[in-house]
Amino acid sequence: MFSQYLRLGLSIHASGCAVVRAAARLLHPDVRRERRFRQSRKNFYREMLGYHAKARKLARDWRL
Repeated sequence: MFSQYLRLGLSIHASGCAVVRAAARLLHPDVRRERRFRQSRKNFYREMLGYHAKARKLARDWRL
C-alpha cells in the first residue's frame, strides 16, 4: 500500500484532509459509491494517513 501513498503526490506539509481527498481520487467511482465497501475505504484512508504521519515524522526527525 505504500506505493499507493507515493502515487498521491503530496508534500509532507499537506493536511490530513488533503491526504484523504487525494486518496479518494485514486479510488474508482464505483468503489466510492458502494456502501458495502465503506469499511474497506475507511481502512484505506486510515492507512494513507498513517503513511503520511510516518513521512512527516521522518522529515521532522531528519529536519528535511
